[in-house]
Amino acid sequence: MTQISPMKHSLQLISIIALNLFVFSGAHGQIWSAQTSNTNIDLHDINFFDDNTGYAFGDTLSTVVKTTNAGDLWSGLNPVFTDVELLSSAFLGSNSAVIAVGTHDVLGGKGVVIKTSNGGSSWTTDTSIVEKLFDVSFASSTDGWISGENGYIAHTTNG
Repeated sequence: MTQISPMKHSLQLISIIALNLFVFSGAHGQIWSAQTSNTNIDLHDINFFDDNTGYAFGDTLSTVVKTTNAGDLWSGLNPVFTDVELLSSAFLGSNSAVIAVGTHDVLGGKGVVIKTSNGGSSWTTDTSIVEKLFDVSFASSTDGWISGENGYIAHTTNG
């Protein structure tokens, strides 16, 4: 049986304590700073394309806000639909190609997919999905999935 010297044992103990302090301070030492979103509507999702460009999506009346300066200033975008609750978003590979999903006709419970290819100046809308949508994810600029109520999953290969 190998015996560990007191010096080696002390060094191991100090290493373990230092590692625990590093992990603890890294995980719990985060600081959050409040930003002004320029809306009082509940925001459900936020997604950044890079360090500067991000979109946040929200509750009814098609709330979309965008930043191009790392969140210092947010401006409202106005998609041309109402009664939409947006819950999830994904970028399709460029900062102007973003897609979001949610619920259209909140009382009727249909799904909605919206997409912009010009930084939010205009949006295309698909309201043909019969289930409420909760999430969207893309593996590439063309290969994506949406999921929703009652086990609904759909796949696209053309973005």
